[in-house]
Amino acid sequence: MYVYPVGGVVSPPACHGSNGNYYSFSLNRPRAKEYLAGLLSAQAQGATVTFYGTGTCADQSVSETLAYFSIAS
Repeated sequence: MYVYPVGGVVSPPACHGSNGNYYSFSLNRPRAKEYLAGLLSAQAQGATVTFYGTGTCADQSVSETLAYFSIAS
């Protein structure tokens, strides 16, 4: 799953490539469905979401892996 934050990824790791400015997470990892549900809910509410990366490219070799996010209403 690709997540394109407004303003792009801040301070991406060296592995973060030039193919797009986004976070990624695998839908096969634990809680992936909850991540997706939370992001869709936040979008529907028009809420502000802050993303936090792992500092690695574990789920995709050219994008920072999403660690977690917070939703502000």
